[in-house]
Amino acid sequence: VYVGAGAGQGNHLTAVNLDKPESGPAASELSRIWVGGLASTDLGFGEELGPPVDLTFAQKEKRAALQDLYDIQSKSVGSGSFGVVRAAVHRASGTSCVVKSVKKDAAGERYRQSVEQEGGIFEMLLRMSHKELRHPNLVRYFDMLEGPKHYFVIMEELSGAELMQQVEDLFPVTEAYLQRVLRQVLAGLAHIHGPVGTVHRDVKLSNFRYRSPGSESELVLLDFGFASSLSRPWDGAVCGTMMFMAPEVVGHTVQTATLAAIDLWAAGVMLYVLLTGDAPAQEDEVRILGKKDALEEAQE
Repeated sequence: VYVGAGAGQGNHLTAVNLDKPESGPAASELSRIWVGGLASTDLGFGEELGPPVDLTFAQKEKRAALQDLYDIQSKSVGSGSFGVVRAAVHRASGTSCVVKSVKKDAAGERYRQSVEQEGGIFEMLLRMSHKELRHPNLVRYFDMLEGPKHYFVIMEELSGAELMQQVEDLFPVTEAYLQRVLRQVLAGLAHIHGPVGTVHRDVKLSNFRYRSPGSESELVLLDFGFASSLSRPWDGAVCGTMMFMAPEVVGHTVQTATLAAIDLWAAGVMLYVLLTGDAPAQEDEVRILGKKDALEEAQE
């Protein structure tokens, strides 16, 4: 399902009310935008990256509601326990995209902090998507916006198959197929760990999707809701999916210097699943590994 955990652990995404466009989150006037996205250009703040701008007291021509900037369609591109994600079109440029609506009071304190801190997750995702840092194996984010009760995350629409579904359809897969997949997985991770300076923290099969139909298309890593800067100490969050978690995460022994290894461990689990069709360890076994790692850390 194409919504994954993009809003973070314990968060909820809510569909924009399309039956009553004059009401609901889409009709609310935006209170803040992150400079460098499409809306930033629309409202006259330019396309160069910058800190968020408070629109509360801005001139009238620099204020707008979400529906003024985006034509939100009735088509759903995914749904699940976190809500619904809607297809949309940026009115000024005609760019196709999808809109996630993250309810603030359900987002959780950790998510709100990751948004509000200097150089937070919204700034990071826009910087990752800017022309200087854009990468073919990473999803592209177009806008980060805020209304009175919602955060709005706007990203490219991916029309290809989910990696998990494709593997299920093709299994057992060939060595050549594995090479194509892993080459792109590792290329994307190398880019976020290097130039972007970020750790994803939820690498798994269901968080990869092809940009367009066909296995020759670019494989894209998405759902950066748990992402964190590699320059900051580990925040202690046990986030992601248990089967793909490194023992250090479960055992609370992650070191800042080895944060990127969290993603590489998960990529190794992905490879095992692709090869065998089974998980290398069940959830209870992962928890035991974590406790063992924590005990060894305490004894050193």
